[in-house]
Amino acid sequence: ASNSQFSPRFDTEEYVLHNGILMVYKGIVMHSSKEIYELAANRLYQFVSESLYDSHVVASTVSEMISLTVRARPEISFQRFLTLITKKLKEAITSESYEEEKVNFTITYWLLLASDLFRVQAPCILKHAEEVKEVLRLVLPIKCAIGVMFACKILQRVLRSVTICYQDVDRAALDNYDLPLDQNLPIRSWAARLD
Repeated sequence: ASNSQFSPRFDTEEYVLHNGILMVYKGIVMHSSKEIYELAANRLYQFVSESLYDSHVVASTVSEMISLTVRARPEISFQRFLTLITKKLKEAITSESYEEEKVNFTITYWLLLASDLFRVQAPCILKHAEEVKEVLRLVLPIKCAIGVMFACKILQRVLRSVTICYQDVDRAALDNYDLPLDQNLPIRSWAARLD
C-alpha cells in the first residue's frame, strides 16, 4: 500500500467520525474511575494488538486514543503500549527498510502510533528511558520521507517531554473519581469555575 492514506486531510464525514470518537473516548479515560479507565484501556490495547487497518482515519484515531490513554494514567498504560509498539516496530523493520524510498504500510502504521505515544511527562519517559532509546534507535535511521517525518516527530515529542516542566493539577481530581459518590460527586468539579 502507498503512504497516501497517511495524508493529514480528512473529508467532512471522516473529520466528524474522528473527532466524535476522540471526544467520547477522552471523556471516558480522563473523567472516570480507575476501574472504568482500565476497562477502556484494556479494550484499546486488545484492539491495537490484534488489528491493523489500511486507513488514515482509523490509524490517526487509534494513535490519538493511545495518546489520551497514556496521558490520563501513564503509570498504568505507558509501559504496556510502549512495549507493544516497540515489539511491532522490531517485527516490521528490517535492514532493507532503512534503505527503501518508501516504507511499507505496516511500518508507517506503527510509526504513526509511536509518534503519539510520547506525549507524556518527563518522569514517565525517564522511567522507561532504555526502551524509549530503543525505539529511537529503530526509527531514526529510516531514510524515506514519511519515515523521516515520523522519526522526527517521535524525537521531537521525546525531547519536548523531557524538557518541559509544568504542574500536573489534574491528578488530584482524577484520584477523586475513585471515591464513592457520597464523598465526591464529579459534576461538582466539572462545574467548578476556572481562574
